[in-house]
Amino acid sequence: MERYLILEDGTVFTGKAFGAIQAQQGPIRIFTGAQGYQEVMTDPEMSNSLVLFTYPSIGNTGINLYDEASLTITCAGIIVREHVGKPSNWRTQMALETYMIQQGIPGIYGIDTRALTKHIREKGAMEAKLVDILDTQAFTKKAMVDVSTKSPYRIQGQGSHITVLDLGVTQSVIQSLTDRGCRVQILPFSSSAEDILATYPHGVLISNGPAIKEDLESVKLELTKLVGHTPILGLGLGAHLLAHTIPSNRTFLSQQTTNINPQIVTSNYGGLQSLDKKLLVLEQDLNTKVPLAFKYPYDSVYGYDYTETDPRTAVIMDAFIERIANTKENRYEQ
Repeated sequence: MERYLILEDGTVFTGKAFGAIQAQQGPIRIFTGAQGYQEVMTDPEMSNSLVLFTYPSIGNTGINLYDEASLTITCAGIIVREHVGKPSNWRTQMALETYMIQQGIPGIYGIDTRALTKHIREKGAMEAKLVDILDTQAFTKKAMVDVSTKSPYRIQGQGSHITVLDLGVTQSVIQSLTDRGCRVQILPFSSSAEDILATYPHGVLISNGPAIKEDLESVKLELTKLVGHTPILGLGLGAHLLAHTIPSNRTFLSQQTTNINPQIVTSNYGGLQSLDKKLLVLEQDLNTKVPLAFKYPYDSVYGYDYTETDPRTAVIMDAFIERIANTKENRYEQ
């Protein structure tokens, strides 16, 4: 049976249906890894997203319950070049398609995933629909207000005080802070710079979140006011918003790379293509040359376009907390 992937810019990819018979809509999230498809499909970071796997064959090791990142599939659907109907692995408990049917997740295969990836890299992150009947109905838009907390809340801890601006933060990010002993204050995305600084943070985390197409100029404006007042870490969507806040008269021409292979990184929002020469680029995707990590050393601003499952995320969090511990101001010690 034919299935259609309709992008919000009108582009249509025609493929074959597998998994559940169900229409779904969500932002396309690109995963470039050669393994770990089950972990990605159950990762809360991929919630309500259509996951595009660039590796050409998915499902060859099947599914087993020990590899899940959460109890259920969190993504809305998957996009693959081809899927394996008869897996071969000693740990296999069921085939990928069986698993998807059980949990109501549709998929599409037989499309040119390389062409789709290139299209998204060039045009930017966008919503898409998986449907079995070609239609031209308007996309249902999600707003940031739907994914951000409605009111502030606090989690007690004995360590550094971190204020999180919630752009759709996942529980695992908050957990990673509390695991490090932090006292965490979570604020709605609409909070002003004054609201954030009024919590007397040792550092501010601009959270990850879904790739929502929404005018977030007001958020960028408030982030601009924060730069220079406190260390700031941006993850995913937060990194993209931070990239627009740095003064354009500060430029960095040098580039560095980390000693971990950048190809395991997912560029969730089309890559940090707006950086130009404003920031010191720490790392690029080896295939696309798109920046994935940056820092603004004058004011302790760091941005990382990594997913929670990337092994560097824990290292980054440790480094940020250590940086904060070394730069706490006495007026914040209350």
